[in-house]
Amino acid sequence: MTAVPSDFEPAPIAHITPDPPAVAQAVGAPDSPVLVEATTPAPDPVESPRAEFHLSLAGFQTVVGLTAGLLSILGALLAIPGLFAGGPGKGDVVTVVLEARTEKAVSGAVVEILTSNNAVVTTLRANALGRTRYALIEGPYRIRVSHPQYGSEIRDVQVLPSQAAEIPVHLR
Repeated sequence: MTAVPSDFEPAPIAHITPDPPAVAQAVGAPDSPVLVEATTPAPDPVESPRAEFHLSLAGFQTVVGLTAGLLSILGALLAIPGLFAGGPGKGDVVTVVLEARTEKAVSGAVVEILTSNNAVVTTLRANALGRTRYALIEGPYRIRVSHPQYGSEIRDVQVLPSQAAEIPVHLR
């Protein structure tokens, strides 16, 4: 007698289905001796093996109910204002620095963005077109523009969410 190891698992038994029965078919002329040829019938396309998905009425009602519930919760969350905003909105401040007499752009001007209490938020330098752009949280700000060849100018601005405030500044 042979000892069987403790971790031994027997191999699964394979189920073998017999081939479909052969159909005899007569070949030849009606008066001649009959020659019989065995053929296998073509598979029926209706009964061919394939994955089928059956869903009962109760299962369908469950899927519809869960989908409707999730859509209702999502709609309610989206209806709450500011839920996904993540704080105050941002807007842009665009300054356009021009020479007062000629209306030509002044490049290299220093543009300081200050809070309403005159605390510096950022300092920018105007490009060749005399423009600067900066995104800020909504609220009141003060813009101070200066250039060594011109005097300084100060403008007050109110930044609104998702909007750009364009501030023309004429230096003298």
